[in-house]
Amino acid sequence: MEALGFNAGFLLAQIVNFVVLLVLLRMFLYRPILNMLEQRRERIRESLEAAERARQEVVQSQKAYEDELAKARREAQQIIERAREAAERQKEEILAEAREQARQLIARAEEEIAYERQQAMAQLREEVAQLSLEIAQKVIGHALSEAEHRQLIRQFLAEVGESR
Repeated sequence: MEALGFNAGFLLAQIVNFVVLLVLLRMFLYRPILNMLEQRRERIRESLEAAERARQEVVQSQKAYEDELAKARREAQQIIERAREAAERQKEEILAEAREQARQLIARAEEEIAYERQQAMAQLREEVAQLSLEIAQKVIGHALSEAEHRQLIRQFLAEVGESR
């Protein structure tokens, strides 16, 4: 082989050196790199698991938030409904009170009207009686006694009452 330019001792030394290098690399470099890759793989797996847990927590938090929001909306709707009902009751009470006051005012006004009418009628009767006495005095030509005056007034009022 030396004719080809190969030195067998040198080739054998090169092969031994290469095998020793492979063994040393495997012991000192390959295992630490594999360990480092395994540790990195483990960290990535843990990070993915943590990310999944965080995503689930976010989903749960969002669901809890939506539940609380829905609950708050229901409570707000109930409060609005109660307020609406209270306002309706208060409106009805105010209307009933106003109707009652109006009825009382009308009744009082009718009573006052009736009283004023009676007063006017009494005053009118008095004036009519007075006028009829004056007319009677002028027609008869002399003054009548108190009893005659009363008799004429009763008679006149009776005639007026019948004519109605």
